[in-house]
Amino acid sequence: MFLEITKAEYLDGYRVKVVFNDGTIKEMDFSDVVRKYPVFKPLQNIESFKNFNVTDTLEWEHGSIDIAPEYVFEHGV
Repeated sequence: MFLEITKAEYLDGYRVKVVFNDGTIKEMDFSDVVRKYPVFKPLQNIESFKNFNVTDTLEWEHGSIDIAPEYVFEHGV
């Protein structure tokens, strides 16, 4: 089974609650990701960060920025 994000809810700051297709629920703080990786720099604007879509992962900016569900699974709590 491929790991997919099926639902996500913005919490606060750069935190998102994520539900995976295996039923696992995790919370992820994207603060470090947004600061560390240049591709995520546009998301330093919190309003841009809040504007994500759920496909099988989290996507921003009409799909030009996304993050692997495996990364969220491994780094979320």
